[in-house]
Amino acid sequence: MVFARTRWNLTLWYALVMGFVLLLTAATFLAVVHVAEEQAVDRTLETLVNSTLGRESREHLAERGFSISLGGLRHSDFQEDLEHTIPEHTYLRWYTREGKLSWQGGEAAARVPRDTLRPGYATLSGTQGHYRQLTLRLPGGFLQMGKKEEELVHGVLVGILLAFPVLLGITGGCAWLLAGRAMVPIVESYRRLQQFTGDASHELRTPVATILATAQGALHQPEVLSPDTYEKFAVIVQTAQRMKDLTEDLLWLARIDSGVPVGRICCSLHTILTDLHEELAPLSVAKAQDFQIRLPPGEIHLVGQQSQLYRLFTNLITNAIKYTPVGGRIEVRVERSGDGVAVQVVDTGVGIPAAHLGHLFERFYRVDEARTREAGGFGLGLAIAQTIVKHHQGTISVQSTAGAGSTFTIHLPLGRS
Repeated sequence: MVFARTRWNLTLWYALVMGFVLLLTAATFLAVVHVAEEQAVDRTLETLVNSTLGRESREHLAERGFSISLGGLRHSDFQEDLEHTIPEHTYLRWYTREGKLSWQGGEAAARVPRDTLRPGYATLSGTQGHYRQLTLRLPGGFLQMGKKEEELVHGVLVGILLAFPVLLGITGGCAWLLAGRAMVPIVESYRRLQQFTGDASHELRTPVATILATAQGALHQPEVLSPDTYEKFAVIVQTAQRMKDLTEDLLWLARIDSGVPVGRICCSLHTILTDLHEELAPLSVAKAQDFQIRLPPGEIHLVGQQSQLYRLFTNLITNAIKYTPVGGRIEVRVERSGDGVAVQVVDTGVGIPAAHLGHLFERFYRVDEARTREAGGFGLGLAIAQTIVKHHQGTISVQSTAGAGSTFTIHLPLGRS
């Protein structure tokens, strides 16, 4: 499950990066095409001007940077001779020195709005597309000549929009394959580590059980032991019990991680929490704590493995009791929430600093190693709790403030009674 999610994340990031590169490349290509198209139209306009203007305007245009090489008609001849020779999608306009329109020709003239008489090039939007216009100041007035752009950019843009999803899909497919190949050694290493953890835990069970049984047997004969020896055997029992708990936790996690199927039945949440209250109440009484479980009316059923659910709430409640000082309060609240149930374990304990909240459910992570070791934990309780919740299609979260207690919230789907 973890590796599948990691593979999807790698694929997504690779596709996003490549998508961004494709978009950047497409934008650059469009900009180059747009500039090239404008330059081509500008050259066409200059050629048309060269072939249209009379000799008296050549020197004036040459001073403006235009190369005038071909002779042609004078502006006074426009109306008579040019009206039928203006190229398609092109227009000519002649203005007096005062800026008054004197004449215009070409089928596109009516579709392009008039622009200010600023000498130079401009791009105008007509009713049938974009036009590139050249305005010249001549001795007798102003000449404007415009030509429709070829809409090459629009065609290229449409092509890019059609090709982009295909390219992105191909990129995503390649990313999925590459991510899979990259994950192979990681998955294999994790599998070997998982196998080693399971094998080592299994092999440790027998010697640890032997040590524990031997030490406990010795403690049952205090008359043959000196006080110093008795104390040493008591330490051995305590340490062996902790090792036994650790190996059991590691074996359980190894079985869950390996995908061993877990039988599911309909469980009563009321029964689980009520039994836990009776079992754990002596621990809270020893610390003069107020331990309450608030259940809504009516039965609440969950589909899962009862022993796992029992362990889930045991871990959370015992943690609350351990880290809540004498005279504190522990409360378990149960509420129906749509198609599920929300269980909150609230305490008034020492709380958890904000810097540790993001790592709280990691295996072997300890907020305070000295305090955790003193309390007898290995940093696996919350990791096991999260694993159980995930295997029951639920979620677990925590809210805590250092010195002000913690609230663990579990959301689980409801089962059918």
